[in-house]
Amino acid sequence: MICGIMGANTGKPQCDIPIGAIKYTMPTRGAEFTKDQLVDSNAVKAALLAKMLLAKSNTSKVFTIPYANEAANNTGEAPTASLSDGFEKVLTDPLPKYNLTHAELGRAQNQAICQFNGWNDKLYFVDRNNRLAYIIKPDGGGKGFSVGNLYYPPPIPGSSNALNTTVGKLTFANPDEFKLSPIGLIQLDFNVADLVNIEDVTVVQKAAPATNVFTVGLIGRFTGIDAHPAYASALANMARWVVKRLDTGASMTLTSAASDSGNLGWDITVDSTEFTNLPSGTKLSINIADPTTLALASVYGIEGTEIIYTK
Repeated sequence: MICGIMGANTGKPQCDIPIGAIKYTMPTRGAEFTKDQLVDSNAVKAALLAKMLLAKSNTSKVFTIPYANEAANNTGEAPTASLSDGFEKVLTDPLPKYNLTHAELGRAQNQAICQFNGWNDKLYFVDRNNRLAYIIKPDGGGKGFSVGNLYYPPPIPGSSNALNTTVGKLTFANPDEFKLSPIGLIQLDFNVADLVNIEDVTVVQKAAPATNVFTVGLIGRFTGIDAHPAYASALANMARWVVKRLDTGASMTLTSAASDSGNLGWDITVDSTEFTNLPSGTKLSINIADPTTLALASVYGIEGTEIIYTK
C-alpha cells in the first residue's frame, strides 16, 4: 500500500511508494474490489479475471486496453486570475492529462479501443513497476479513478514510419482523488496482458431458418474472421447458447446445438412446442452465452452480439 504522514511533517514519508508511469489502463463502469480481493497478487488476479469475464452489459466488468509504450504527462498549468492589487489567484487544479502511446497496435485492436471514446466512468491502471493503482475505500476495498475523457484516433493509413503507432488521450476528472484520497498500490506478479482477452463477435445468419431451427455463425466484429473453425466443437452444446423472447425477456428451451460444417455455423434448435405457441411477429434474440458461463465450460476468448429473428 502507498502510505504517508499527515500534519506538519513535510519530509519524505519513510514508507512512501512513488507511482510509476501508466502501463495498462482498465476502464470500468463501476467495478470495485473488496478488502479480501486486495490482500495479495493472487487474490487480485482471481478477482480481476472474474471481472474481465463478465458480459459488457455488467457494470462490474473490467476492460483492459493494450500496453502503452509511453505515458507522457500532458497536464496543463493551473488556470489563474489577476486581482486588482496585483496578486494572482489560482482558480482550480488542472485536470491530470496523459498522452498514451501504443506502438504496433493492430488495426482490429485500434478499432476496438475506439469504442471507449468519450468514456467518463471509472478506470484502474497498472504502472511501469507492475503495480495496480486504485483509491482505497473506508472499508479497505478499492475503487477506480474518475475519468473525464478517453479518446483514441481511429486507424488510418500509415506514414513513412513503419510502426503502427496510436496515441490516446486520457484525462482524469478529479484532481482531488490524487491530492486528498488514499491511493493503494498492489505489486502484481503476473502480466495483465496474459489474462484472457475477449474478442467481440457478431452472430450472423448462415442459412435460412427452418421453422424452429436457426443456422447461425460468428464473425469477429473488427477482424472479420469466421470463428467457426476455432469454436466448432466447443460451441456445439445447447448450454452455450441463449435464445430469448424480446417481448418478455424469457429464455426459450433449446433441444440441441450442433456444428454445421457445410455452412460454417451451428444449428440451434428451439423446442418445437414452445416455438409453435409463440404469437406471430414475436421477436427472438440468439446469442452465445455470456463469457463467465462460457469460461465455466472452458470456452474462452469471445463475447457475442445477438441476432434478431421475427417469427
